[in-house]
Amino acid sequence: MRILLIGLGQLGRCLAAILPLYGQLTIWDRATVDLRLPERLAQLLDQLKPNIIFNAAAYTRIDAAEQETKLAMAINGQSPAVLAAWAKANGASFVHYSTDYVFDGRKLASYVEEDPPNPLNVYGRSKWAGDEAILKTGGHCYIFRTSWLYGTLGRNFPKTILSLAKTKLTLEVVDNQIGAPTSAEFLALASAQAVFGAKPAYGLYHLTASNSVSWHGLACYLVEKAQRWEPDLKLKPENITPVKSLKDYPAARPANSVLSNQKFFQTFGLRSPSWDYYMDRFLVEYFERFK
Repeated sequence: MRILLIGLGQLGRCLAAILPLYGQLTIWDRATVDLRLPERLAQLLDQLKPNIIFNAAAYTRIDAAEQETKLAMAINGQSPAVLAAWAKANGASFVHYSTDYVFDGRKLASYVEEDPPNPLNVYGRSKWAGDEAILKTGGHCYIFRTSWLYGTLGRNFPKTILSLAKTKLTLEVVDNQIGAPTSAEFLALASAQAVFGAKPAYGLYHLTASNSVSWHGLACYLVEKAQRWEPDLKLKPENITPVKSLKDYPAARPANSVLSNQKFFQTFGLRSPSWDYYMDRFLVEYFERFK
């Protein structure tokens, strides 16, 4: 089986470690392919002729997207549409990763796949445009929506908090946005197991860690746990002040980013661990790697 992986961010690198177990892997990073030019993708795919495409690339600069609308739409909307259409026309499968930001966050319960998207910002609209285009192809496609992705590679909230904790005596962190911090390692492993399972079950799925926490709660958890490795951290959990989300951000954020994993579990029989399970694994790896 010829597998193509696009993107080597924090999720892509985790997928790159897993996918060789399932076939011959080719990786396209930014040096190989320019997703800002979706019109060139089909020609490259014709040369490689993959049996399955994993698209882990995305434009993720949420605030910058408010000004770089065309760029965000090209990478998050148009390129996935071209990839999915090529897969449909050539009998290949397509795997894509999306986001909780397709929703407005006003729902009180967790979001299910049937809930209508209503993005609050350009980033969310660009990701929904990609989702919609993929689904319209009617091809052999998987879309996995996730939330609050993190890992030891790349930039993310947990790494930022741990870095600030070394120098800051106090910190303000938003407490009126909740979600399920999801490990890139877990997302890569669970989605690969689903895709390469015994029986194909194409479609749209939510795939995150279980349970939820606010950004403030997560920051306190990280700092408290980090004291095991760095007992002299300047920042203490009690000095992290909860604040309401700032209204002067260029891009609005959803207050509720909690996604239901029930459809994924019922289809594939794979349960999601609580967010703190993989967060503890992340902390061990982080301090082994960066201390």
